[in-house]
Amino acid sequence: MESNQPGSQSKVNQNLLTDLNVGGNLSVGSIRQETHYYAAPREKPTSIPNNSPIGTGKFVGRIQVLESLHTQFQQYYQRVVVIVGMGGLGKSELAIQYANRYQDVYPGGICWLNTRAGDLLTQLIQYCQLRLGMMLTEELVQQPLSIADSVTWYVSNWWIEGNVLVVLDDVFNLLDCKPLLDLLSPRFRILITTRQQGLDASFCEFPLNVLHLEDALELLATLAGSRIEKEYVAATALCEALGCLPLGLELVGRYFSTNPFLSVAEVSQSLALQDQYLMSQTTYMMANQRGVLAAFNLSWQQLNEVAQQLAQILSFFAPGEIPWELVNQVVAETDLEETSLTLAKTLLYQQSLLQKVNKVTLQLHPLIREFFTAQRQNHPNQDIWQQSYIQGIAGFAKEIPYVLLLEDIARLAPAVPHIVALVKQSLTQIPNKLLEPLFRGIVYFYNGQALYTEAQTWAEQGLAVLRERFGEEYLGLTTILTTLANLYQDQGFYSEAKPLLLQSLEITKRHLGADHALVAKNLNNLANLYKDQGLYSEAKPLLLQSLEITKRLPGDNDLEMIPKLNTLGDLYQDQGRYSEAEPLFLQSLEVTKRRLGDDHPITARVLNSLACLYKAQDRYSEVEPLFLQSLEVTKRRLGDDHPMTAVVLSNLANLYKDQGRYSEAEPLFLQSLEVTKRRLGDDHREIIPKLNNLANLYKAQDRYSEAEPLFLQAIHIAKCRLGNDHPSMNILLGNLARLYKNQDRYNESESFLRQSLDITKRHSGENSPKVAELLKELVSLKQTKRRKKAFTFVRLALVGLIIGLVLHTLIIFIATQNPQVLFRLMIALALGLILWAWNSN
Repeated sequence: MESNQPGSQSKVNQNLLTDLNVGGNLSVGSIRQETHYYAAPREKPTSIPNNSPIGTGKFVGRIQVLESLHTQFQQYYQRVVVIVGMGGLGKSELAIQYANRYQDVYPGGICWLNTRAGDLLTQLIQYCQLRLGMMLTEELVQQPLSIADSVTWYVSNWWIEGNVLVVLDDVFNLLDCKPLLDLLSPRFRILITTRQQGLDASFCEFPLNVLHLEDALELLATLAGSRIEKEYVAATALCEALGCLPLGLELVGRYFSTNPFLSVAEVSQSLALQDQYLMSQTTYMMANQRGVLAAFNLSWQQLNEVAQQLAQILSFFAPGEIPWELVNQVVAETDLEETSLTLAKTLLYQQSLLQKVNKVTLQLHPLIREFFTAQRQNHPNQDIWQQSYIQGIAGFAKEIPYVLLLEDIARLAPAVPHIVALVKQSLTQIPNKLLEPLFRGIVYFYNGQALYTEAQTWAEQGLAVLRERFGEEYLGLTTILTTLANLYQDQGFYSEAKPLLLQSLEITKRHLGADHALVAKNLNNLANLYKDQGLYSEAKPLLLQSLEITKRLPGDNDLEMIPKLNTLGDLYQDQGRYSEAEPLFLQSLEVTKRRLGDDHPITARVLNSLACLYKAQDRYSEVEPLFLQSLEVTKRRLGDDHPMTAVVLSNLANLYKDQGRYSEAEPLFLQSLEVTKRRLGDDHREIIPKLNNLANLYKAQDRYSEAEPLFLQAIHIAKCRLGNDHPSMNILLGNLARLYKNQDRYNESESFLRQSLDITKRHSGENSPKVAELLKELVSLKQTKRRKKAFTFVRLALVGLIIGLVLHTLIIFIATQNPQVLFRLMIALALGLILWAWNSN
């Protein structure tokens, strides 16, 4: 699919993949298939997968608590254990320490889900894909599954044996987690952290209390140093004022570490002043809650104006992990300078007001986030900052590429929940011009991971919102229309895709004229749909028109040319018009190398297509280097376990088969088939060419009993996925016909060859070279059939003659008992057996 983005400037390193048609017919033997860039490969993990956050490192006084918690799970066989207590007790930290300390008890994995960071079912699906390497089968992908249906499949087909620990952090009420809990099987042990007591009567509650005074002093000493021991009495009073809450102790401890010359008494005095102020402002608050809030205020006063502004901006983000990349995008929309921002980050971290999850993400404690939100809501710049936040999030969403590589998914996964939360919670506050990129970014993220149900849901919702705000003639509809159409097309829903593409084309023509670049993209998208269906006569004029418009565009339009050249080249290659396809692929390869480099997946795709073209022309000396180069780039950029890698492996193996290098071909065929099944399912349409090619290899080695079931399986999948009249069917039927011919099953062979001929005539025309080849094959088959029939008659006649001779000789021998007659009889019998064996073969 080509995206339609009115007025946007595509970046070569990222948006190019959005603007290129990444599907195309790739020859795999004598059959061609459409290749899509599916979700980046994620191999089955070799160690226990664990996505729990990084702990604070200051874990004091809770070892026995950890052991008691583990006893609840193991000794009493509890399935759901709830760590319950007020905010600031360290419930999440306790869960993190438990997950890491007892990781080996849960070989099936540690799955950490944050209930405030978005839908738990979607988070679990992302965990399965990113951490376990699982992917829905194509059969399921083709069905209109709900998210709950998808989760049910992932839970039932969990790759790793053994118990699984699922941590549900910061649950507000049972409704947050019940849909997920209902789908998890008994092997899944659930650990919940919450402030709410009595979440469910069937759950085992594990109350968490404040630290003992000795442990609180120890925790404070790890941060404040020897001052605690020197001023033991004052330190004891300080811990009691903080209610021995770990969060308050850590905040004050950080205050100590950044003020090394302050005594414990001086810090206690400052804290007491904050507490007095809170008592005057608050009608009711528990003493330890006031202590933590007083610690918040104390830490807040240590921040400069820039750090306070950054903190208040951070409160706009959804709960959960926050990527610094996303923060920087938002801050770029404000008046904060980059140099002062670095210092602001440092100050927040020093005061323990933000937690560093890893090098690229941060996290706010829920209480701290609430404190920052309260500070922001009282600030006169709140509305300005909110618009900056929306601008930054939309700018980030706009840059999400259509094709996702492994590193893209890892980078985007923590950012997308914030985009989703913005659209769900602040839709009415989002400016009109930012709606489309926000929805598009969410759709691209889910589609890039083959989460078609989620992607389709968001695309349909985005289309509905845009139609409601702007009507049916809005130019901005074109991108979401083509995105949704592409989703339908990828799932084989051609009748649903076509009207969307036609509407997008009409809107673009009406607003921009017939010669605009977006019109060319829409024409190419529609042509690609027709080509995917084998409707070549409808596709070709659209492709030529698209290419002509693109050539006339002012300025440098090389990048715009690539998808048109590839699609038209694929079309000609499908029709056997090799001399017309070659210059298109060569031109595309030259542009791709010059603009994207030799190491780009699109370059590898064009190399593969060119190699397939040369192979079809028996130019073998040119083929192998191109396949090897394409395979090297594809493996390096997309991974060994990617569907595109499987395509190139199959093509290379097919080359080796044609050259008689069977021992080299078979392991490549098997590897290609295994990767495709593992990544896309047993009945995906890309299984068809892999089965076909492996069957052809077995046929070439006279392993007919192994070849026939593979051909029949490929035909069955093709009928179900592509229909009886798809161009791929003529290849499959033709190959099965040749197998039957080799087995002297001539009637079956002729029937399948005629079906193949009829399909080829409909798609390629009566004068196509492919039609001529099939007609020649049909004539040859009939001649072979007649010769075989004649030979069979001669054989039968000779057998009959021998039988008569044997009987005559036998009668003479019985009458004469002459040994010479017996010798002649034995010779006649031997000849008869030889002729009978010859006739049987």
